[in-house]
Amino acid sequence: MKSESINNQLERAGVMVQNARQHPLIQQQLVDWGYAAQKIAQGETLLQDVQLAQQAQKDSYYHKLDCNRQWKIEWATLQRQYSEHRSVAKTAFRNEPETLMRLRVDRAVARRNADLLDQATDFYTVITGKSKEMQKYGIKPDELTQTQAIITSLSALQAQRLQCKGNAESATQKRNEALKKLRAWQREFTRVARMALKDDPQLLEVLGIVVVA
Repeated sequence: MKSESINNQLERAGVMVQNARQHPLIQQQLVDWGYAAQKIAQGETLLQDVQLAQQAQKDSYYHKLDCNRQWKIEWATLQRQYSEHRSVAKTAFRNEPETLMRLRVDRAVARRNADLLDQATDFYTVITGKSKEMQKYGIKPDELTQTQAIITSLSALQAQRLQCKGNAESATQKRNEALKKLRAWQREFTRVARMALKDDPQLLEVLGIVVVA
């Protein structure tokens, strides 16, 4: 369901509601067919519901994009720093197999995000206690603590990403449900209008209803 097609739908519904309310002759013809002003007002309410739901959907979608963007920036920083610190640790503790095992640098870097995050968590938990050795190779203690903070931040951002994703999906569903009700109203309105205004096709065109020759 593309936003452009929805926008076109809203534009047509807006024309239909506005001109039905403002054109006295159309109003009278519809009333004669049992289509009172309350029915038109119902269409206006449904249109407003969709417009509000559409805006909420857009807002939630952009919020989701922002959540993903923030997470990707943090994730790229972690990958870069973790890779550098791993390489240094392998050299710094090359003669300490037990330390290499505790740092989990005696194995390949995990491929899955969750596994890599777990691996990095263990690494920085251990390495912060060995900052003096790392400093000999140009890695300052605050670099290690900063990267450890990024891991904590990523965990929070991941939870936020899931929340943003859920909110966006919920907003889309609500928008689609509101649009479904509006379309049902438009179908009924169009059917009645075609009968009520069959002798005056120009009035149908005022409502945005295509007249088939």
